[in-house]
Amino acid sequence: MYESIKNIIEKGNYELADILEKINTVWLKSYITKEQMEELEALAREKANIDNSIDVINKLKEIDSKMQEFDTRITKLENPSAEEPEEPEVTCPAYVAGKWYYNGDTCSENGKNYIYIAPEGQVCVWSPSEYPQYWQEVVEEQTEDTEEPANSTITEGE
Repeated sequence: MYESIKNIIEKGNYELADILEKINTVWLKSYITKEQMEELEALAREKANIDNSIDVINKLKEIDSKMQEFDTRITKLENPSAEEPEEPEVTCPAYVAGKWYYNGDTCSENGKNYIYIAPEGQVCVWSPSEYPQYWQEVVEEQTEDTEEPANSTITEGE
């Protein structure tokens, strides 16, 4: 099983999230050792081609969010005397598949905010769930008196 997966990775025609899931599955079924799993994961990340790793679900969520924003604007234009809708809480921008992220960049994924923590000059195109080593979750601390965030802190990644 190890050699089969390694051959697929070496050919380079795979989607990163998919191959990582398969590696994890064969490890959980004890078809490969933990060391082989770690080696295959590292190799998969190293050899991954961004053209094969476009995250359609996140793209659709981003498009849906923009459409909702446009609907709000159109409603405002069509009925200027209407009450203003509540503004949503500002969070980090949604993760964008294929975008180059650099040290200090932020994004959100699955309702959590992240900051890119790779060494200066290192670029990453994969999401926090696909490449958690280079991302740390940003947690908003709440004060006791209000619901306003006191400040942001960084917690260890998943």
